[in-house]
Amino acid sequence: MMNSKPIPKVIRFMAVGAANTAFSYIAFAGLTALGCPDVLAVPTAMAVSVAFNFLSYGKLVFASLNPRRLPRFIAVYLCLCACDVLALRTLLRIGLDTYAAQAVLVVPLAALAYLLNDRWVFRAN
Repeated sequence: MMNSKPIPKVIRFMAVGAANTAFSYIAFAGLTALGCPDVLAVPTAMAVSVAFNFLSYGKLVFASLNPRRLPRFIAVYLCLCACDVLALRTLLRIGLDTYAAQAVLVVPLAALAYLLNDRWVFRAN
């Protein structure tokens, strides 16, 4: 008989985050391909993704779908959006194209998202 250990929260976050990130990046790329400027594509893609991400992270990672956590979750996404736009603009100024620049930002933004969600949005009371 195998001893099954629970999957660590950070691993669950990365797995769920990969799906969430793919969805968000596809939304961003689609909007950009349709001619939407990057400063509008980033927040629009994030806005479309927030509800799905709250449900997926809340259920699969942090075991809480308490709607009282939603304002903090949204605040985290607003912070991430601001960080994303500022970093994206910086990377564009140094010569990366929009798609490559956004791809470069995936890992650091995911790390920031984990820390903020774990320590502030979904922290145990």
